[in-house]
Amino acid sequence: MGNEELDTKYVHFELSDNILLGTYKSGSEITIELAKEMVESRLEISKGKSYPLLIDGRGLKSIDKKSRDYFSSEEGRRGIAAVALLAGSVFTSFIGNFFLKISYDKPTFPTRLFTEESTALKWLEQFKD
Repeated sequence: MGNEELDTKYVHFELSDNILLGTYKSGSEITIELAKEMVESRLEISKGKSYPLLIDGRGLKSIDKKSRDYFSSEEGRRGIAAVALLAGSVFTSFIGNFFLKISYDKPTFPTRLFTEESTALKWLEQFKD
């Protein structure tokens, strides 16, 4: 499978080797409206199939509570087999840990926080179809 890409104003998606990569653009401030657009974009590139997802949050500036709640809702989790959250700062580590510990009652898929992309991708390999 070749690489497929979808670029939006706030996030870049790339489907490569059956892993979906989502990279927040530098300075992104996510609101509930943007969160819903991002999920729609993710579902568009995945064409209804579930994939392991690497979320690179290193460019993320902020994300509001409604957005965090939406991303962890059943609707926001559609099409995800597993999630690796890539953090490169105290802020993104905080958001990642919040997502892992507070937003979920019971995660429906494996989720881990990483600081190195190569380690995250290696972990996601086990969840590929």
